[in-house]
Amino acid sequence: MESLCVEGCRNINHSYSLVNQWQLLKLVNFKFKLFHKDLKPPSEYWNPKRNSGGLNLDQMKIINKIPTPKINKKFDVVYRINFPLNISESNANRVFVFGTSEYGTTRDFFVGSSIKEACSRDNLIIITPSNWSKIGFLKAGFKENNIRVIPHGVEPSAFYKSDYANRSITRKMLNIKSNEFLLLNIGGLTDNKGVDLLLAAYISLKPKYSNLRLLIKDSSNLYGRRLKDVVDVMTEDKRFQHLDFSKLNDVLTISKNLDIEQMNRIYNSSDAYISPYIAEGFNLPPLEAAACGVPIVVSSGGSTDDYFSNKLGLQIRSKKVSSKDDDSIRIFPEFDSLVFCIETLINNNNYGGKVGSKYVHDLFNWQKITNLLVESFSSTQN
Repeated sequence: MESLCVEGCRNINHSYSLVNQWQLLKLVNFKFKLFHKDLKPPSEYWNPKRNSGGLNLDQMKIINKIPTPKINKKFDVVYRINFPLNISESNANRVFVFGTSEYGTTRDFFVGSSIKEACSRDNLIIITPSNWSKIGFLKAGFKENNIRVIPHGVEPSAFYKSDYANRSITRKMLNIKSNEFLLLNIGGLTDNKGVDLLLAAYISLKPKYSNLRLLIKDSSNLYGRRLKDVVDVMTEDKRFQHLDFSKLNDVLTISKNLDIEQMNRIYNSSDAYISPYIAEGFNLPPLEAAACGVPIVVSSGGSTDDYFSNKLGLQIRSKKVSSKDDDSIRIFPEFDSLVFCIETLINNNNYGGKVGSKYVHDLFNWQKITNLLVESFSSTQN
C-alpha cells in the first residue's frame, strides 16, 4: 500500500472521532502517503469549541497537519470512520468502512448505496471493534471474510496508573475523603449504558457502606441527557419504586468537557469503574480505567468479553435477549450479581492495579491496534 485516505472527523469527542484521532497519531509514522478528508460530524451542533477531543496541542498539530486530498485523487485504500456509514464506491482500490452495531442490528446505518449492492463488492471491507458488534453486519448481509474485527485501544502515555500524591490531589478537588470508596461511570446516559441499574445498586448498598460515593461523568454536551433525566425515568419505573432516591443526593456529576489529562486524573481518583451495560459496540471507558489500574465491573456476554480478563475485575452475570420486533439483541445484567460485584471490590483489593494496567498496555495499546489495521489495509485477501 502506497497511499491511504482517511475520511472522518477530527478534534471532537464523539467516539468515532476519538478513535480516528488516536489512530491518526500512529498512522502518520508509516511509510505510505497519508491524507485526511474532513467530514461533517453526525450532529450539526458538535464542534471542536464545544466538544473538543481533548488531545494536547502537540497531538492536535500532528493530526491537523495531515494533508487534505485533491478532488478525484486516486488512492490504494480509503478508510471511512464516520456516522452514518458511507458504503458508496470510491476512486480507491479498496474501501474500508468502520462501524459499530450496539444492538446487533444496522438498520438505518448506511448511506451511499443499497446494502445488497454493497455486500456484493469484494473490495468493500467492514471494520468493527468487537465480535458482538460483528453480529449486526453479518445479519445485514456482509460476508464473513469481508468483515474485520479490530479492537480499540488506549494510549499508555495518556492513561496510566498515577502515584498516590496525584490521586490524593484530585480526590481533594472532588471533595472525596480518603476513606471513601468512589465508583465511577463515564459516557453518555443513553439507555444502553445501564446507568439506572448502577444508581439502583448504589442506593441499595449505601445503607451498609456509608462511605460509598459515586461519580458520573456524562456526555450531555453531545447527547443532551443529564443524570436528572435518568432519575426522572426511574421514578416512573415499577422496578425502582421501592428505592430511596434521596440516597443519590451525594452523587457527583461532571458535565463539562474534559481533556485527556483530566480524564486520566478522574480515572485514577476512583476505586472502581462500573458499567452494567445493555448493549455496546466496544465500551472503551472500562478499558481506559483498567489501563489506569482501576478495577472494573462489566456485563458478561457482550462486547467487553473481547478484552476482559480476571486480572481487571469482575463480570456481572447477564442474560442475552433477542427481540423479534426490531431484530435487536441485548444483554440484561442481573441486579443481584451487580451488587455482589461492587461489594466484592469494596472488600477486596486483588483486582486491577499495576497488573491490570500492564495487561491493557501490553495487549491493547493504540500502536498495536493500528498495526493490525494497517495489516488489514495491506492484505490482498478478502
